[in-house]
This record gives sequence, C-alpha cells and structure tokens, in this order.
Amino acid sequence: MNLNVLQPKKAVESAFKKPNVPLALILVVLPSLASIASSIVFGAPFKVENAVYSIVLAYVAFFVLAFVIFALVAILKGSEAKGKMAGYLSALSLVKIASLAIVLLSVVAIPLCFSPAAMNAVAAAANETSPGIAVGMAAAFVEENPNAINWPLFSVFLAIAAIILILGAYLVFLGIKKLSNTGWLGAVALAIIAFIIMGVLPVI
Repeated sequence: MNLNVLQPKKAVESAFKKPNVPLALILVVLPSLASIASSIVFGAPFKVENAVYSIVLAYVAFFVLAFVIFALVAILKGSEAKGKMAGYLSALSLVKIASLAIVLLSVVAIPLCFSPAAMNAVAAAANETSPGIAVGMAAAFVEENPNAINWPLFSVFLAIAAIILILGAYLVFLGIKKLSNTGWLGAVALAIIAFIIMGVLPVI
C-alpha cells in the first residue's frame, strides 16, 4: 500500500492492489490523535472523555461513509464492488493523510498568525467536545477581536489548506471511481454523496 498521496492515482491503485486494512485503521485515527496532542500543546487540558469521543467519532464517520458508498455501488453495480471492500477501505483511509497534514499545518499556522489572546481562545475552543461549538466559539472571538489575527499570513495558510482539501476530495473521487469502475459522471455523483456525508457526520 503506497502512502504517497502526492501521487494520488498511484496511491489509490496501490490500495486496491495491495490493501492493508490494519494500516488503514491506524491512518483513520492519526488526525484525531494529532489534534488531541496539538490541543495540549496550545494549553487545553487533557480530558479522557474528549479524546475518546474524538477517536470514536473518527471511526464512526469513516465506516459510515465507507459502507454507505460501498452499498450504493453494490446496488448499482454489484459485480464491480465484489471483493473490493478491503481495497476501498485502504484507499479511503488515504484521505486521512490529507487530514493529518491540515492538523499539522494548523500547529504551525496558529502560533505565527494568532496573538496570545487568540491562542487562549483557540485553546478554550479546542477543549470543547463538539466541533460545532468549538467553531462557534472561535468565530465569535474573531468577530470581537479582528486585529488578533495576522490576516495576510493566515490567508496563505488557508490557501495551502484549501489545496490539501482538494487533494483529499480527489482521493475520495479516485477511490469511488476505482470501486465502481464507472465513468467520471457516475463517480462524481457518488463523490457528492460522500462529501455530504463527510460534512454532516463531524457535527454529530
């Protein structure tokens, strides 16, 4: 299983040819572990229940997404999906490398772009169990303290994060296309469903 997502087509092909589910399960949880570690670095107290929630949510989101898409492909093109579950799980887990990159990018970006007061706000938000509440807290702070952030530099980091997100989306698309052995249009339709699921699950 090739983990070089900078060559997405080769990485996805490798995942289907040489699937590695145990490695995939490790990749799934790496962004959550990195996020927990970065929160501690930024001053948020470690809470076992928050860590467990984050890890469990990562696995639930991953498997719900994987099985929904696999079921859709099995219904529409049953013969194509047969015997590809391990490969698809391995391919889908490659997206988590992009997620991990964004977490690590934030570890670099936050100290460079945020004032000490903003850092405290980030730490407080990171301590929240619900991602929705955390985002709301961060947004409220930014609205009240617009000068607490170096916006030009922060914009550069946001642009890099956007590129990484596009790479992650492309990996999802390639995995679905390989699983379904369908054309671009069919793969795009299934990918849109996948992105909707990915957008809804984290706020549970």
